[in-house]
Amino acid sequence: MLNTMVLNQEILIDAPAEKIWQVLTDPVLVKQYLYGTTMTVEPRIGGTIRFTGAWEGKEYVDKGTVMGYVTNEHFAYSYHSSFSPLPDLPENFATVAFTIVPQSSGCLLQLEQRGFPDEAAYAHSLENWRSIMLEMKKLAEG
Repeated sequence: MLNTMVLNQEILIDAPAEKIWQVLTDPVLVKQYLYGTTMTVEPRIGGTIRFTGAWEGKEYVDKGTVMGYVTNEHFAYSYHSSFSPLPDLPENFATVAFTIVPQSSGCLLQLEQRGFPDEAAYAHSLENWRSIMLEMKKLAEG
């Protein structure tokens, strides 16, 4: 696992923190920007989080544990994809963290992801998060 590689992205969203939080945590909205993925989450630190769906005809179940959950501020979880070449072991889980930072107009949504199996996975995540965050912005502002 490449824990030295850190993916950071941020986007300014012209919406209140409550709306951005809803986009991050409401399974109906998550499905709209995360390629049709169904998210189930126990909304508390230590709760489980799962992402299920199909990609190019192959079913997937990605899973993790909620590591941070502060309403309208911070949502973080560990994450292991069933597409990962690495075994389903704790040391092979990535971490994904979102932080909502209020601005004079709207909020800054910050993303940090750590723990990639290889550089190709990092590049893939970088490209995916760019498009996902644009879709999140549209939903929050819409």
